[in-house]
Amino acid sequence: MYGPGESKASRATMVLLGVAGRIKSLRYRFDRTQEQFSSLVGVAPETVAAWELGEGVVLDHLVRVADRTGASLDWLISGLSPERLECIRGEAMRSAVRLRAGGRTIDGRGVGEEGQPDARRVPFRTAQ
Repeated sequence: MYGPGESKASRATMVLLGVAGRIKSLRYRFDRTQEQFSSLVGVAPETVAAWELGEGVVLDHLVRVADRTGASLDWLISGLSPERLECIRGEAMRSAVRLRAGGRTIDGRGVGEEGQPDARRVPFRTAQ
């Protein structure tokens, strides 16, 4: 699940540091000081300083940053663009459908490598 020497806590720390960097880059993109950015977002300047150190970041704050700056909440959390996240979600959904169907499409035909119907496979038949 985690890499060698990596714990759930260290994974969470890496995520927070990524969030911290994205908040800082967003502040730079707006060309604001921590104090100016805190005013834009509606928090104390010390809060922005803590965020940029990876401390005290909570979901409510990220929602507020996203709302006030127009940034994607998905990007703030994951660092991935909305397009990439949609692609990942689509791939996950296709995989889930194949797993639930036992490697078969909903209409019972076999599924090929890319999830396309494969005529070489024997169609799925239910017990009568």
